[in-house]
Amino acid sequence: MYRRFLALLTLSVFLCPALNAASKTQKLEQALYQAASSNRNVMNDNILLTVDFEERGVKDETESSLSIPLNPAEYKKYYEQYKNSGDIYIDGYLYYPLFTYEATEEECRSEEYKHQVFPGESYYNNTETGKYYIEIDSLLEGRTPVYGELFSNGSSVSTPVMGTIGCKAYALSPQWVITSATCPIDTYDSSVLAVQGILYPERTDRRILGIALNGAYINEPFYEKKGNILLFYVPQDKNPALSKMLAQKKTLKVMAFSKPQNIFTLNAFGEFFVHTSRFGYWIKDKTSAELKRGSLREGGIFQASSSFNGTATDPLFFAWDNQEYLTAYNMASESYVLRTDIDADLHAEYIGAWDGKASSFYHALNTEDLDFIRQTISKRDPNEWQQIKGQFFLDSPKIPYFK
Repeated sequence: MYRRFLALLTLSVFLCPALNAASKTQKLEQALYQAASSNRNVMNDNILLTVDFEERGVKDETESSLSIPLNPAEYKKYYEQYKNSGDIYIDGYLYYPLFTYEATEEECRSEEYKHQVFPGESYYNNTETGKYYIEIDSLLEGRTPVYGELFSNGSSVSTPVMGTIGCKAYALSPQWVITSATCPIDTYDSSVLAVQGILYPERTDRRILGIALNGAYINEPFYEKKGNILLFYVPQDKNPALSKMLAQKKTLKVMAFSKPQNIFTLNAFGEFFVHTSRFGYWIKDKTSAELKRGSLREGGIFQASSSFNGTATDPLFFAWDNQEYLTAYNMASESYVLRTDIDADLHAEYIGAWDGKASSFYHALNTEDLDFIRQTISKRDPNEWQQIKGQFFLDSPKIPYFK
């Protein structure tokens, strides 16, 4: 604790020119500038992380109930569909099957049966025929329904749609990958979805179909998100080729800040770079950036000027002494194309399945982000955590966060 206090005290003297005389400040700046490297030829390799998913477009509305009679040939077809997927969608409406059976003599005599054998079913007497009938949403083995229908209350209109998102990621280790929490793995596009003339203002029920790194799907992936960070776990024993690829990546160093304004103290002593995705995730490009004083907002959001703005999930790196430190993530959002028809398929394949918007605003990493990383990795992969905990820093490249 005492050593950490001395380190923080040294940092305050070293990086805060307002605390020193002008001449001392100039000497410190000059010394550090001479020691710092531009790092233009040293760069972490980005990884294209893609997520294939299914979601539903939904609109709530109150309509009269709808029903579709079923002929005998359709009984089993729709019931199998209902049993396998749990949903039957026709023209955007959610239906469920309902079958009517004539009750057997034993069922008619059994009061216990009427109340307990099939919970939730309807049991009634048709006064016109004098017979008892059972209504239930399943097929009874060895018995043929006397009537069937698909029923909808019309209160929810929905349809399944497919999509893919792409996010810039970096390897923390052979089993862990990091990206920005703005990667929309569980955030829905806010635009209105149109399918077969029906407009869906909301999206729900995200279901992940596959997660890939540079086009190779992860077997048994795990992910967790909190604050500014989204972490992906790549089980080494299930993904030997991916783990080998991640192990060959440059070791990523991460720097967070006890106070967001502390990131500005680095502006004069090293160089900031945006690792951009503006020209595609496969293109490695970095552009020099300078933090704009006076731009700090509540929550650690600030503005960085560069020759062109970063895009969604782009990181801001601080370069010093031939090393790069991840310090912040771009605040831009990402939209995506849903594959609901031929045009959407063509658009997704030839134009792009997702679109990362551009922004000059970034969110500085904080101690909560580092603590989340530690808690997540050490819980699932304690041996790996011991190998990588030295890659995290607080306020300065000279101050490791974890001992």
